[in-house]
Amino acid sequence: MNKIVTKWIEPYILLEQLKTTCDMKNFVFDGVSKTQIKNKFFNCLKEDGYFGLYMKNVNQFYLFKGIVDIETLLNLSKDDIKEVSDSQTVIDLVDMGRAEAGFIFNIS
Repeated sequence: MNKIVTKWIEPYILLEQLKTTCDMKNFVFDGVSKTQIKNKFFNCLKEDGYFGLYMKNVNQFYLFKGIVDIETLLNLSKDDIKEVSDSQTVIDLVDMGRAEAGFIFNIS
């Protein structure tokens, strides 16, 4: 199940915390290339052991290899995080400003 974070989190601190336990690759995009880069990113997420991150106001998708407990790592309460089944909905909620960050664990 994918997750969105509604609590504000400093993007660079979030990335540094994730990099302590996971390998990271980023996919930079602009307004023209976003759909193409997103599709490439989603294809990478089909492999076992990977999860993705998309953050508000950052024109990048992040691919991580590893296992992480998001709630524990970021010290989040149940009110700070919500589950979302569809991966595109994760992207849309972040783009609309309804979430600070979205974690994609499965492609649907």
